[in-house]
Amino acid sequence: MADNSQLFLKPGPHIELLRRHVHGTSELFRPLSIRATGWVFVGLMAVLGAVFGVISQIALNDIEKISRTWESFDEVNSDRMRLLNALHGELGYGGMIHAQKNIWACPR
Repeated sequence: MADNSQLFLKPGPHIELLRRHVHGTSELFRPLSIRATGWVFVGLMAVLGAVFGVISQIALNDIEKISRTWESFDEVNSDRMRLLNALHGELGYGGMIHAQKNIWACPR
């Protein structure tokens, strides 16, 4: 008869680690207590709040920069647009074209 004593492992710490690994009860993935879960949640909320604050500040700075750029563009181009509109009014149907039509249609 064959000696089966080699098939059974002797008890020891390596056997306990092997049992935990096989049965999926690793120390890393064991369920957290309610208190620990609460602290993890509070920590995640604090990190998310900080990230949101930083992103909001960056966006606010960019909005202010765009606003300043638009105001400087508007100051330069508002006079130009006013003059172009006045020129269009003087040359368009209410201006020079209307006067020319009156000269041809109603000679004095």
